[in-house]
Amino acid sequence: MNILYNLRLMAVGVVALFFASTACADNGTIVFSGSNGVSANATFGTAKNERYDVAMHVDATSLKGTTISAIRLHLGNVPNIATLNVWLSKTLNAEKNGSRSENKPDILQVEATPTKDGEVRVELETPYTIGEEGVYVGYSMTFSQLTDAEKYPVAYFKNSGISNFYLHTSMIYTKWNDMSVRGGVPIEVELTGGVDADAIALPLEDRLYGQFDKSTPVSVTLRNLGYEGVSTIGYTYTVGNQTGSATVKLDEPLPAIYNYEQNVTLSLPPTSAKGDYPVSLTLTTINGKPNPSAALLNSQLTSYKRLPKHRPLFEEYTGTWCRNCPRGFVGLEIMNKLYPDDFIGLSYHNKDAMEIMQRTDFPSEISGFPDGYFDRIYKTDAYFGFGTEKFGLDKAWLRVCDELAPADIEAKANLSADASEVEVNGYAYFPTDVNNASYTVEVVLTADDLYGAGAAWDQKNDYNTNRPEDYPEPEFEQFLKGSGTVSGLHYNDVVVATSLRNGGEPVLPSTLVADTEYPFSYKFKIADIVNTSGESLVQNKEKLNAVVMIKNADGKVENAFKTKVSTSTDTGISSATSYNVNGEAVYYSVSGIRLSLPCRGINIVRLADGSVKKIMRK
Repeated sequence: MNILYNLRLMAVGVVALFFASTACADNGTIVFSGSNGVSANATFGTAKNERYDVAMHVDATSLKGTTISAIRLHLGNVPNIATLNVWLSKTLNAEKNGSRSENKPDILQVEATPTKDGEVRVELETPYTIGEEGVYVGYSMTFSQLTDAEKYPVAYFKNSGISNFYLHTSMIYTKWNDMSVRGGVPIEVELTGGVDADAIALPLEDRLYGQFDKSTPVSVTLRNLGYEGVSTIGYTYTVGNQTGSATVKLDEPLPAIYNYEQNVTLSLPPTSAKGDYPVSLTLTTINGKPNPSAALLNSQLTSYKRLPKHRPLFEEYTGTWCRNCPRGFVGLEIMNKLYPDDFIGLSYHNKDAMEIMQRTDFPSEISGFPDGYFDRIYKTDAYFGFGTEKFGLDKAWLRVCDELAPADIEAKANLSADASEVEVNGYAYFPTDVNNASYTVEVVLTADDLYGAGAAWDQKNDYNTNRPEDYPEPEFEQFLKGSGTVSGLHYNDVVVATSLRNGGEPVLPSTLVADTEYPFSYKFKIADIVNTSGESLVQNKEKLNAVVMIKNADGKVENAFKTKVSTSTDTGISSATSYNVNGEAVYYSVSGIRLSLPCRGINIVRLADGSVKKIMRK
């Protein structure tokens, strides 16, 4: 049996917040964290009063030879801890002891006492040097009584991108289990010796895109490998024949946590014309000091006359009968509040009062309800997004926003004077020539603030048994506090008509010329906007919106645009963004269709200076 180091507890409860003492460690200490320094957002347990052993692993690949001087825990709200031990072990060992299984650390073990906030810091009297095999760092705890907090007592950060979580219990998990697929545990060690005060920048993307008359933002990922936190960085750049340097102050300092990553936006100067330019970047200084890890980052910049803005399309598939679908209702409500001008959400209903098509006619093949897709290719949960975090739809949306859109699309929609039709007029724009193109335009009408009474409108709800900390958003409160059926909801982003169902979708030319706007037009009859039972879904014409999208031959949505349906007789072309081609005036009909030349009657013209006026031609 290995002999444990003789240790004593030096201090407890020093760290109240993860970043409070780690933003900058001038004493050459860096923190290694099982959750990359992020606070726990989930708990795990067996709902039994048993001993829990929790661990993370410190890999020796780059940390061999460094020494652990202190161990920190962030246990959270677990008020009835009877015993708590902090330990180190080269391997994870468990031995049978009667009817129960016991953890057997082989390096050291020491008793500790948490603060009322669940914080612990144990300073090692004899620091431990990490060897070839790395080291497991963990804690063991028992409880004096079993309340709700002790049923699920293990705090961890639930994230698919972080994986460092090992678990053993005395009765249920009697062998050590790798739970890293769930995320990482908020265990930290303070490391000294053999650690530099530096950070590195990860490689650039192979190709960057920008607009020739504007600065190009460039996202660079910084990864901290040193004991100093980072508050400013300096860099040099070359873009074609242009050279220069700049300094950036980070909005949030990079903390002194090993492998902690953070995206930083740098800026490249405008180019003089369209074209391709070689780019190089070097991170030269950190906090005003030379960066010992400075490396040349190379890429290629394609500079367009006009860079399309990618507006991803998110489509949710739901139904009031679906007990898990309230999370999609919440997800779209949050996104519309966070990004009211850019988020485009469509809600397709099934087997309720808002259904306009059968499930087999949906634009995407779904596996069940709720379900969702970005741009009809990225399967996405309407609340969790791409991962298993709490609310993650915003993060997923931002990731898709970063993808280059090969085309831009804009439109406006008007209700006819007799309120019998909605006419949608717009254009598609391509920054490059495209031969043998196969693009179509799909047009969708949505309605906000739909509501009604009865079972077809009442939302089934499985979230009334969840805890507020599980779903902390205010938009979730009515479902957490409600019953198994929630009445009186007002539904937004509901798809009430689509060219996919009606037919006659606009088709763009097979040969597309760069920097040219290609007009399209589509009409919906108000009388045809009904559900599958033939009932009208136009409750308020002021609450209608039009969504247009460009689709490629495979059905992928390349870009989208959303506009409110105007009920005014004034077309107001100036309210929609338009561009002049080659600096010349652009003409529109009163219904918004772009014209090659002004026609007889009233025309709307956007001049080269961007101003808009109406003209009459006899």
